[in-house]
Amino acid sequence: MGEDVQAYVKSCLICQMDKTERKKAAGLLQPLPILERPWENISMDFITGFPKVRDFKSVFVVVDRFSKYVVFIPAPHACPVEEAAKLLGSELKFSTANHPQTDGQTERINALLEEYLRHYVIATQKNWVDLMDIAQLCYNLQRSSAPGMSPFKLAIGEMFDEARDSLEKAARRMKKYADRDRRLLEFQVAYMLKLPERLKLHPTFHVSFLKPYHEDLDAEMVQTKRAPPLVMKQFDREIEKILDHRTMRHSRKNRRTDFLVQWKRTSEAEATWERDVTLWQFETAV
Repeated sequence: MGEDVQAYVKSCLICQMDKTERKKAAGLLQPLPILERPWENISMDFITGFPKVRDFKSVFVVVDRFSKYVVFIPAPHACPVEEAAKLLGSELKFSTANHPQTDGQTERINALLEEYLRHYVIATQKNWVDLMDIAQLCYNLQRSSAPGMSPFKLAIGEMFDEARDSLEKAARRMKKYADRDRRLLEFQVAYMLKLPERLKLHPTFHVSFLKPYHEDLDAEMVQTKRAPPLVMKQFDREIEKILDHRTMRHSRKNRRTDFLVQWKRTSEAEATWERDVTLWQFETAV
């Protein structure tokens, strides 16, 4: 009996969707490889939503992964990444959607730039474009903890071996502390899922957002069902039979089907019209 209970709970659809796993985050940290010199590999992102100033309303952020040198470029709008890569003459590699840790370096720079602008922007917020050069200069002159020197000094200098050693030590230290709260899991890094068209979501998800689905292999076992989203109706009686149906509205977008339902222990005269979506408990009968 204990095994049956465990199998039932493990395959319960609602339990799998709602219950939080009390486990460490899935997958160990996989640091990016250390580069040989500046400007071999860059990360880039757009910060959008700025007030329009001189036709500029976003910032194109470029970060050199080796020297940590940053470039802030005011832009009219968020340019498609393919076009940005073509203009730079570089090979494009996408980071995982909804997983900022994939490109944590650029996300951190974005946060620093936004914090800087909050400090120095005027009340009308019309001077943010003029602050870009100062923000870029201030950041690049600061000593970066990972390479052990300022981005400006490393980008124009020749101390690449020392910086590479410091970056490797920083990567090992970061992995050591990050893996304390993670567990090994043999999965790919990301998966592309087939989602319903009504969900306006990017279909690629990092493995940390996913968990295995356990199917109920016993076809006779009655599983609890959940109401579809936005359906606020549930019946506590059973259907005797469907007497009739009708289709309301003719456009595909607004079309709906109603069913004339005779409930058990009631007469046909007491039958009621019910919308198809509210009969989610009775898929086989409908």
